[in-house]
Amino acid sequence: MNSFHDLVIHRRSYRKYTSELLSPEQVRLILEAALMSPAGKRRNPWHFVVVEEKETLEALSKVKDSGAAPIAQAALAIVVCADPNESDTWVEDCSIASLQMMLQCADLGLGSVWIQMRNRGDEYDWRVDASVAYMGLKDKYILPPSAKDSKNLFIDLEAKKNFRVGDKLNNRLLVAVKGGLRNAMEGCYCYGGTHEEYPTITMEAADEAYLTSDAWHVGGSLTYSQQIKEDKKMHVFLKAAVDYHKSKADAFDKRTFASCTLGFNF
Repeated sequence: MNSFHDLVIHRRSYRKYTSELLSPEQVRLILEAALMSPAGKRRNPWHFVVVEEKETLEALSKVKDSGAAPIAQAALAIVVCADPNESDTWVEDCSIASLQMMLQCADLGLGSVWIQMRNRGDEYDWRVDASVAYMGLKDKYILPPSAKDSKNLFIDLEAKKNFRVGDKLNNRLLVAVKGGLRNAMEGCYCYGGTHEEYPTITMEAADEAYLTSDAWHVGGSLTYSQQIKEDKKMHVFLKAAVDYHKSKADAFDKRTFASCTLGFNF
């Protein structure tokens, strides 16, 4: 480049590469640009890992759902790491070093791209969630004049298993099972009776029993998701779920809920 201004103006992010390998001198210059970058209090918290093995590059291209695929075709990748305990400006220091390497690549006539990994690639294999919640309900109805009041304590546990079923479109299958208990601390259903002009069929006895009795539930779900296209971040998912509730009340025994959901994530 004729000037730094030209370098900044003409630098681009490239995601497709040739099979040509970098020379040792080119690699040295790129790393030198990173090592010469400024850092807070000169702590230099960064570490640079040069990856050239095809198997490792292929593995790195799959570390997150989308955006890392170009690594598989690259001749070389430099993983920028840092120890947060070494400096409180490690994010800024690594970002500056990464930018300097990209500018050095542009000056050498090489294509490069920043692939973000911090707060990415945290897709779980197994996951267990536990929760304790209190819910108070105070509903009033005008026609007929009625009121529902309840206080409940919920204890829930859910376990999830994430399966990778395909790599091309980041195909995933999420299997979840859950269960929980409800402690009905207190509750009532005050029903004002049917209105003579608006006759209704009511379930007030069963509703009050459900509101004022302890209960347990078990359920599960299957969620399949994939990218719309390889170069798109949008995902489509299909979820099927079922939940079975069992009450200790004589007037109201059980409820079963089933659902099917089709949606998109952007």
